[in-house]
Amino acid sequence: MHKLGTFFLSALVACNLYGIVTSQDETCSVCVLKDAPTQCGAYCFGVLQPLGDKIESIQKQIKLQVTTHKTTLTILDTMQKNTQEVQKEMLKFLDQIKLETNERLDRIEAMIERRPVVTEAPKTNIIPPGFERIGARYFYIEEEIQKSWIDAKFFCLEKGGYLAAIQNQEEFDAIVLKLKENHRYWLGINDRSVEGVYLSEASGNMAPFLKWFAGDPDNRENYENCVGITISKGMADWPCWFAFNFICSLDNTV
Repeated sequence: MHKLGTFFLSALVACNLYGIVTSQDETCSVCVLKDAPTQCGAYCFGVLQPLGDKIESIQKQIKLQVTTHKTTLTILDTMQKNTQEVQKEMLKFLDQIKLETNERLDRIEAMIERRPVVTEAPKTNIIPPGFERIGARYFYIEEEIQKSWIDAKFFCLEKGGYLAAIQNQEEFDAIVLKLKENHRYWLGINDRSVEGVYLSEASGNMAPFLKWFAGDPDNRENYENCVGITISKGMADWPCWFAFNFICSLDNTV
């Protein structure tokens, strides 16, 4: 604003001087100024007034844009903070759901294991339906029904056998040839009692043969305590409540 005032003052002086000069030279003047300061000053202000108004309008627009920009930044900052708070609340909510789900699964598993069911296969010299000789022993491979590890264990008992463990590489290779692509099968091996100590559910002894897929066992989330097998990946540990196909053996020596 100081520069604008200086500009107006300079213009006023110039106009006054111009009026004085033209009044003394009769050949070049276009009018005779009786009151040069008043007449020329009014003329100059009249000429410069639109320019001043334009500059003032631009200054107001700039101030408005600055104010709008600051307001926008404030709104964006508030939105970012609110978004971060929502994300934190969602993560807390998901963690709580996960915790409650795991607790419920533990209770369900405990209730299932306490139910009154047979704990040992019936003694018989007759080969139950569905069992076939693979290598030196008899096995039943369930291809249609999928059950949790615990339900598969009880199914094998009711079928007249046990959820199977594998005794050696030769038996492993023979069983794998019978399995279907992209299927997972429960075996009677687990470390539910002691982490990393894999027992045969049928015999109660240490599992005699383990052939892990690369990266397993990893006990992800501390819930992978039951062992299964696939045709291409070997053995892996999974949560016991997953529903897979399964393999039963006729004897409990392994």
